Amino acid sequence: MAEHTKAELAAELDRARAKISRHMESVRHDIDVPGHLKKSVREHKAVWLGGATALGLLLAKLPARKKKVYVDRHTNENIKKAEKAGLALALAKIAFSAARPVITSAATKLISEYAHRRKHR
Repeated sequence: MAEHTKAELAAELDRARAKISRHMESVRHDIDVPGHLKKSVREHKAVWLGGATALGLLLAKLPARKKKVYVDRHTNENIKKAEKAGLALALAKIAFSAARPVITSAATKLISEYAHRRKHR
């Protein structure tokens, strides 16, 4: 009799394992979010494109955030430092704009020489 119950228990255990395995496959399929999204985009391209367009237009029409800057008028030293920094940045921008063609040609020349050396190794 012990043999009979042992065989029945083993068979019941096998059935339970098979049932759990089937349920796990079902759960894996249900939680496959990237797969579901890909399938949805493939099947409903126009809706997805329309939604993306509408969202883009909505975001483009939102007002820009206005940042408030408070300046303490009692300390002129900070204002003078900011003016000097602004002037230095403006001069650096002008200098870089003037030097850009020279920098671009030098970089192009260096890259082409490097590529030529690599090609003829």
